[in-house]
Amino acid sequence: RKYLERRDIDLSRPLIATIPVAFQHDDGERRLVGNRLSNLFTSLATHIDDPVERIRAIHHNTCVAKSTQASMGIETLQAWTEYLPPKPYTLGLKLYSGLNVANWHRSPANVIVSNVRGPSQPLFVSHQRLKALYSVGPVLEGMGLNITAWSYAGELYVAMLANADVIDNPAELMDLLPTALAEIVDTTTTLSGGPRAAA
Repeated sequence: RKYLERRDIDLSRPLIATIPVAFQHDDGERRLVGNRLSNLFTSLATHIDDPVERIRAIHHNTCVAKSTQASMGIETLQAWTEYLPPKPYTLGLKLYSGLNVANWHRSPANVIVSNVRGPSQPLFVSHQRLKALYSVGPVLEGMGLNITAWSYAGELYVAMLANADVIDNPAELMDLLPTALAEIVDTTTTLSGGPRAAA
């Protein structure tokens, strides 16, 4: 929100995030390669100034999105794609990209946000401890940003991949994340009258 404010961008409409959601079949089969993913769409409530109210709105919107997805079935999106003929589908994607069609319609989401639970214990390669764990996801057509967070050995590592046509200074945006988190912690601490609620 602060990043958009600095650029005098209209904040009356919230940004929409698409969140990849991994799922596994319940048949007990072990997955050896690849991911089975669906998507969840939710508002980031960037139109709300108060940080606590913003978090509450995001929580509410995400719960509604999860409920909707559960009623439809988490595998629905992937199941639909299996009915698409491969060659026409691939050709359609190439035309969509080559003709810059994404520039002519409103994107269903503005940003991809993903979090992955990594190992709780440190990893070692040839007796050398892995210090940090970062990864990035794709920036899709019509979307400006991908934010991916990994937990690892009690720490959280966040990486951003940005579309230079949309995000002119991703480092500035990354630098604002600790400030935004501190604002939320400070506000919740003040409201609760102590540091416990901030945890």
